[in-house]
Amino acid sequence: MEKVKGPIVPMLTPFSENFCIDVETLRKFTDWLIEKEISALFPIGGSGERVTLTKEEKKIVMEIVVEQADKRVPVWPGTGGDDLKETIELSQYAEKLGADAVVVVIPRDIEPTEDSIFNYYREVDKNIGIPIYLYEPGGYEPYTITPRLFKRLSELSHIAGIKDSSSNMNKITRMVMETEGTKVQVIQGNEVLYLASLSLGITGVIGGGCNVYPSLFNQLLKSYEKGDIDVSRKLQWEIIRRWDILAKSWPLTGKIFFSMIGIPFKPICRVQTKTLSSEDIEGLKKLLTPNNYLFH
Repeated sequence: MEKVKGPIVPMLTPFSENFCIDVETLRKFTDWLIEKEISALFPIGGSGERVTLTKEEKKIVMEIVVEQADKRVPVWPGTGGDDLKETIELSQYAEKLGADAVVVVIPRDIEPTEDSIFNYYREVDKNIGIPIYLYEPGGYEPYTITPRLFKRLSELSHIAGIKDSSSNMNKITRMVMETEGTKVQVIQGNEVLYLASLSLGITGVIGGGCNVYPSLFNQLLKSYEKGDIDVSRKLQWEIIRRWDILAKSWPLTGKIFFSMIGIPFKPICRVQTKTLSSEDIEGLKKLLTPNNYLFH
């Protein structure tokens, strides 16, 4: 599988007033993202409130996104379940639907040892035939994929890479070192560290802001590849400043933003979010200017 560059979107999940999946908004949102030249769609991640979705709801979300994307961009559903059996079931379902890969979060129902984590992913690897991306969220210790474990996992048939959101650049650097020249890739899971990661050879990024301003990540990558570090640095600062606005109550802020631009997200989240002040709402309005620098 070709290594992915640029923004991979951890898609927001739209809910209706009765807290059910809003299927029509999910379809519109999928189309909007594809028009923005994103690199891949990642439904059912942290930004998609995966911990609040039932197994059947996860199947609905992945079915809608795979169908709506219609092979225009790769789709990587999050298929981590409550246990190994459910993870395999969801992963097989994603493969049957035609997903291009799956993303499997580190399980929390096993011992937090390298052997236990390795054996879990090995079982998933045995049971599907499409690429698997590992997923380590931030603050997940003691459940962690060390550079040594990542190298072990990279030798399994279908492991394609890892989304690492630990923000531990020492660890991430060593993962890149341990697997240089292999089939796997490291994807930065903290968007504020994207520029720093490019110098390590990490080209893909997954972050909440990829939903809202994917073009900035593409611009940053292009400017870096051209060797224009000054522009790259300013684009990274812009990403950080915009994320500071969204991070006040993510994913609620993302849903309010999309309602402002005509994608009918309702301000409904299943995860706990902070009530936004009028000042916070004014900050969101600044994001309506998609490509211009908002801050100088």
